Amino acid sequence: MLKKSAALIAVLCLLCLAGCGRDTLLTGLGAARERTVAPGAEAPGIADMDDSALAGYLLANAEDARERAARDGFEPRVPGDVTRLPMAGLCRDVLLGSVSAGGDFHVEIHYSVSPAGVIYKYFPEAGDWGIIYRPGYFG
Repeated sequence: MLKKSAALIAVLCLLCLAGCGRDTLLTGLGAARERTVAPGAEAPGIADMDDSALAGYLLANAEDARERAARDGFEPRVPGDVTRLPMAGLCRDVLLGSVSAGGDFHVEIHYSVSPAGVIYKYFPEAGDWGIIYRPGYFG
């Protein structure tokens, strides 16, 4: 009976995790920022995208980025930086922000795209990253 209960609890936990949705904040990821000569060189697939394609990938798949671009006129920029996330490796950074009258770019939201195409968003209030999009995940 105890084994059946443990198995049932495990199945319920998996179902709960599956139902969390794609905007679930994953804490404890921690990240080290670094600058490289060839951004995302270790990231096959994503590394092959030019800056415009990577910005388009963000807007096509990150609902909040698309909404802020439409509502607030924000635009994506690919600065050439990468962020190393423990469970994702080197991720290419994409910044969403606005351009001032003087032409300066003001960053509003910081995203990073993993080699597998997972999009992470930085949450400054928590000081951590969360997954906001996983390719092939329909949640």
